Amino acid sequence: MLRGLGATLEDTRIRPAQVYHDVKITGAESELYAVHEPVLRARLSDFGEDFLGRTLGALLISGADYVQASRWRRALVAEMAPLYTKYDVLVTAGPGPAPRLDSWRTINFWQRASLTTPFNVLGGPALAQCIGFTDDGLPLSMQIVGRPFDDATVLRVAHAYEGATQWRTRRPMLDPNTTVANTLPPVPEPAQPEINAARRDEIRATCHRAGLTLNERHFQQLCATAPYIEAMVGRLRRDPEFYEEPASTVSFS
Repeated sequence: MLRGLGATLEDTRIRPAQVYHDVKITGAESELYAVHEPVLRARLSDFGEDFLGRTLGALLISGADYVQASRWRRALVAEMAPLYTKYDVLVTAGPGPAPRLDSWRTINFWQRASLTTPFNVLGGPALAQCIGFTDDGLPLSMQIVGRPFDDATVLRVAHAYEGATQWRTRRPMLDPNTTVANTLPPVPEPAQPEINAARRDEIRATCHRAGLTLNERHFQQLCATAPYIEAMVGRLRRDPEFYEEPASTVSFS
């Protein structure tokens, strides 16, 4: 459809989504925790379980890890300059149909890199647009990404596609009699290798030093998250090569 509308299409590559996931989660969850820390200490029970399952993971992220994520983010942004120069927009597939609400587990947030995460890190405009439906009626999408501050081009591409297709006229059939279960999902077991009693004690001490009082369910969720956080920040601890640091590059005209 895009080609028929006059677009010239080429394939290109960026780093794997996992790299961007590590950078984004390390930085964003640390900042999120810092913003909410005073209220978390005073009224932790006011927050929802999914929010806590993400935010409390920042307790296991160090200041050095945050700095490494910031260094890598700067390098990733610099890497994109040639692609922004060559292409008006980038188009990716969407991550697939939306999962059922009752299948969601907070641990999924830590386990799976997303196709949208790279562009959270890079900071340019990104738009998700419906491109059809599954046989079950769930929407499918593509992602249109533009240069920083070039929102107008992204919107023009999306508008052209939307005007040439009929997807926007389709609406889901909603059953007003559907009931939603309010039972909490099970807390996952820690990933393998399972964290030992000593590591659990360390995590409990970390919560205590932060002035947080976690119930057992929240504590078990944090313990289940720990192996994923440790793997994530471990990958970031590789120092960029000299030529990978934007501050280390010099150009002559």
